[in-house]
Amino acid sequence: MSNEPSCDRIKPRSFWARFRAHYYLSRRLKRLNPWQAFATAFEAAQKRNYDRGGRKPSEVLIRIDVDGSAWELSEAEKKYVDTEFLPFDGARPYIKSEYLQRTPLGAINGFIDRKKVPTGIPINPTSN
Repeated sequence: MSNEPSCDRIKPRSFWARFRAHYYLSRRLKRLNPWQAFATAFEAAQKRNYDRGGRKPSEVLIRIDVDGSAWELSEAEKKYVDTEFLPFDGARPYIKSEYLQRTPLGAINGFIDRKKVPTGIPINPTSN
């Protein structure tokens, strides 16, 4: 018998491997300076927990509409947000880092962490 792990579980990458990948992407694709890329890569490498006690995106995110109103996610949106996408997949959900952040087309809609919604904006129940 070999001492290798079973093939049904893939061993997650180490923190440093994730850090190097995020640093490279921050420098090459986002064109950040070295210190900004370092901070961004460090934060991103810590967030990747590979399903070890972390919360699903559907539990944390809400949807921002084109008019700026906030809505809880429907079942279809929860399934969409929880889907694993490749980094360069154009079908990935647009997850905003702050409420006023705009899409490349200038719209305000997208998904955002419910803690980052300003206090004056009510979060409505699902629109279904």
